[in-house]
Amino acid sequence: MESEPEVQDAYEEVEEQRAVAAQWKRKLQKLTNDMADLRSLLDEQTCRNNLLEKRQRKFDGELQAAQEELKRERGAKERLSRERDQAHAEKYALEQSLSEARLELELKEERLAAATRELEERGGGGDELSALRRTKTDLERRVRDQEEELDELAGQIQLLESSKLRLEMLLEQQRKEARLEAAARDDEMEETRANAAKKLKMLESQLESEHSERSLLLRERHELERRLAALEETARAETHDQQQLVQRLKRDLKRYRALLRDAQTMLEQKEKEGGAKAQIRQLKNQVEDLELAVRAATKARQAAEAEAAEANAALEEASRARADAAERAMTAARDAAAARAQLDDAEEEAAELLKKYRSSTSALVAAQSEAREACARADAAAEEARAARDKLAELTARLATAEAGHSHGHAEAERRLELRNKELESSLELEATARGRLEGQLSRLREAHEQLAAELGQARAREQHAADELRKFTRQLRELKEENSALNAKLSEANRAKAAAESAASAASAEAQAARDEARLAARRATALQEAIAGDLSSPGDSRDTDSDNDSYSSDESIGTFLANHKLSPSAPSRNSVQLDTQKSQSSGGRESRSSMGSSKQMSPTKESFA
Repeated sequence: MESEPEVQDAYEEVEEQRAVAAQWKRKLQKLTNDMADLRSLLDEQTCRNNLLEKRQRKFDGELQAAQEELKRERGAKERLSRERDQAHAEKYALEQSLSEARLELELKEERLAAATRELEERGGGGDELSALRRTKTDLERRVRDQEEELDELAGQIQLLESSKLRLEMLLEQQRKEARLEAAARDDEMEETRANAAKKLKMLESQLESEHSERSLLLRERHELERRLAALEETARAETHDQQQLVQRLKRDLKRYRALLRDAQTMLEQKEKEGGAKAQIRQLKNQVEDLELAVRAATKARQAAEAEAAEANAALEEASRARADAAERAMTAARDAAAARAQLDDAEEEAAELLKKYRSSTSALVAAQSEAREACARADAAAEEARAARDKLAELTARLATAEAGHSHGHAEAERRLELRNKELESSLELEATARGRLEGQLSRLREAHEQLAAELGQARAREQHAADELRKFTRQLRELKEENSALNAKLSEANRAKAAAESAASAASAEAQAARDEARLAARRATALQEAIAGDLSSPGDSRDTDSDNDSYSSDESIGTFLANHKLSPSAPSRNSVQLDTQKSQSSGGRESRSSMGSSKQMSPTKESFA
């Protein structure tokens, strides 16, 4: 009955082991649920990333189409600029011819003035009349020459008018095309800016959601790390307890073996009496069973320790890999924020360039209006030239009357004609200066327009670069998520390995408990056997009995030490003898029941671990 507290302690230890196993199962179930939640979050994030990639591809297609349209517009602008340069070259040639005609007109006017002075000096007399007639013929010849020259000038003026009309039509066409292009570009820029603003808002919201999800994942990772650390600490404590239990069992086993060796020596001496042969055989079988059970428990413990070490190493590796993945995710988030800032800067630059382009377009329209005004002034100058021709015809008529003695009126008409020619020359010079100024303004506006187009292309290139960076960061984030999923798979494998190690450890603890129970039962039987042998050896005998007494004395000392260590009393021989008789009748059935009990104990933790 004194072994009942030990049996009760053994049952309590078994219950504690079961409670610990149930706690481990609950923790494992909780970890499994957490991993399922993480997988669902990861799937949702993957779907969002796929949607973002689709939208990004659509945005890239739209941007490519806009760039193609911009290239076509640039080609049209270059073609128009070439045509405008050709028109400027034609205008320059016409201006050169007009300047040559002006020089010839000045020479003729000088000749006419010289002839007029000669007429004034030679007034009166027949000789003078003949001279005047000669002068008249010369003047008529000169007038005819001037008329021919005026006809040539009229033809040149008509050419200039036709070129002016062509230039006006070209300018009007360019103005219409510029207006259409400006309107289309404004619409395109507004649409692009609106789409970019929408996409930026969507990206900002998605980045915020990803940041919140990342922070949630980091918190969950810290929580899982804390749980894993607690589980590792608990596993280390349980491993230490199991090691202490195994060491204690080894010490008990050594004591049991020493006791059994003493019992075997005593029983070998009493073998001839034949009373305890069956019991000795049974004890030998029990000792062999105990040794086999201890070896199996030791092997199971070693295997469980190895699996636990592997699981801990896998968990540490998964923790390090997850930390690296978290760092890379934070780096990718910072890079995405930088790319978003660059995209904002590019949009601001594009808006500024759009404003500059609008201002240059308005300046170009103003220059075109000034060119039209200059053309109108050129028309007015042409009208004045025609009026001058009419007046020249009138002066020719007056010159004919001057032959009859009206030289004074002729001189006055010539002076008026000279003044009118000077006025026409001054107006032509003003028109030339105005045209030169307009050409300079047009060249400056063209250069500003080309510069703005180049800046717009650079802004588009920067925007494309920012979009490429954003795609690269998205791809890096997807790779990090794939690595996170791989780490989650490794973590699940490590959890399964740890669960298997825990089940093996629980099985080993159950086997150790069964071995300890069998050792206790063997100790009780050995105690009863020792008491029975001590009762048989109490009678006097020969020298052989004396030797056996000496041997039994030494064995009694070892058995007494064992019983003192295990808090058992060697007294009450009658009760122990009764227990010995009862155990003799139940030895075979007890061993079978113990083996079945041990197998059931080995199976039950495994079932609980896989439940």
